[in-house]
Amino acid sequence: LYTLRRKVAERMRGKVFWVVTVVFLILLTLPYLLAWASAGQDWVFVGFLINPLDGNSYFAKMQQGAAGDWLFRLPFTAEPGEGSFLFIFYLTLGHIARMVHAPLWLVFHAARLAGALTLAMALRRFLERYHEKVTAGGLEFTFALCLFGSGLGWLASLAGAFTADLWVAEAFPFFSALVNPHFTIGLALLLILIQKAERVSSIGEAAAAVGLSAALALIMPFGVVVLCTIQALGMLARLMARQGIPWLAVLASCVPGGLLLVGQYLQIVNHPELAQWNQQNVTLSPPAWDVLVSFSPVLILAGLAIWRRRKNLSELAQDPLVIWVAAGVLLSILPFNLQRRFLLGLYIPLAVLAGGTAARLAARKKTRWIRNGVLITSILTNILILLASILGAYQHPPKLYLQTHEYGAMRWLAENSPEDSVILASEDIGMMLPGQTGRRVVYGHPYETTLAETKQKALTAFLMDPGGEMGTAREMGATLIFWGPREKELSGVDALPLTAVYSQENVSIYRIEP
Repeated sequence: LYTLRRKVAERMRGKVFWVVTVVFLILLTLPYLLAWASAGQDWVFVGFLINPLDGNSYFAKMQQGAAGDWLFRLPFTAEPGEGSFLFIFYLTLGHIARMVHAPLWLVFHAARLAGALTLAMALRRFLERYHEKVTAGGLEFTFALCLFGSGLGWLASLAGAFTADLWVAEAFPFFSALVNPHFTIGLALLLILIQKAERVSSIGEAAAAVGLSAALALIMPFGVVVLCTIQALGMLARLMARQGIPWLAVLASCVPGGLLLVGQYLQIVNHPELAQWNQQNVTLSPPAWDVLVSFSPVLILAGLAIWRRRKNLSELAQDPLVIWVAAGVLLSILPFNLQRRFLLGLYIPLAVLAGGTAARLAARKKTRWIRNGVLITSILTNILILLASILGAYQHPPKLYLQTHEYGAMRWLAENSPEDSVILASEDIGMMLPGQTGRRVVYGHPYETTLAETKQKALTAFLMDPGGEMGTAREMGATLIFWGPREKELSGVDALPLTAVYSQENVSIYRIEP
């Protein structure tokens, strides 16, 4: 009877996991389908609902891959410099789009959903290994909490605050899966490698760990830093407890990715244009109060789980979940320009620890309501994000949609302009042009445009006085000018005294003579 009940419970658990995963994938797909459906005949949905600045950067990298390149060059500047072996994931997606003759947006979102499924499967295995099974249903609850949960940003928004759980996507599984594929695939690899680094029983497993470590470095470089920090803290705890260290497992999981990461960093700092990009690319961690709000209520329950085990410090210090939390906090406060990136996946260990506490509370009649309360309050922020994305899309915001005439002009540029063209356009159009056409722009990105602040000011001056600043356009390296409704509105000028190489409806493209 015990064996039979166990098999039935495992089968039911498997069904629950798949039902939750399917709901997860549907919620990740529906907003984009509605955004495309809302475009109608007058608008073209670019493909992103959140953070279009980064999204268009991903498309620009995919355009380079679709053109046959394996070396990355900055697409948002007139001076891209030499190619570098960076951003291989998106270059590869571009190559795939070219080989299957599919549009970039289709390959991007197919990869995003595939990454979400991969993360859900990796998370299930991770939970089965590390979750503290206290009561029936505890594992399924924690799985749902990890996939759908977030912080109390919905509550903070009522007071006018904009907390990290509303914009730091890489820290939360659902948010990560909503915005791009490399966050979820990187998180899945990190979950697998945390387990691999504990034990490798054969050469084959060691080889698999080496390959996964290298893949993590190429897809999500910051994940390598998080993984290596987790392993370093774990080894320190083992040494203090006078326990053995699984050297083969740790080395196979960390060294390949670490070497690739060092190689990527050296490429950036020794490349004049990429060094400039890296200097501008500042992503600092949010303040402490913001972090507390953004990771609660699971942060509170995780703290209770750690407090309950405080008497056994040796065991606590070797728990991968506790170590991951400590590593995330430590890395996020280091004096480093990209410290926010190290919040990667931090919600997962907190939610797993919180799930154990919630399961214990649910076993008591008087505190059973707490588990449901935690789940409900944890999913409200993501519901808010979904609703805001869907309702916002129906307003056709200019950073998410192109007018059909603007899109038609971009298609013309992609098919008829020289590959080395540099296009001057307003900021919004400059943000979209590289991802839509594969052509470079004078200004389009605050990080990936070299000397971005200077060029942004020069672009603003040109739009205020196109006739008087034509020399400035030449000095910035522009060979073509995209002149559509946005540019006309900003400048108050309908036409430029230049040769038009394209003119349809309310969009013209002008050639700048050398």
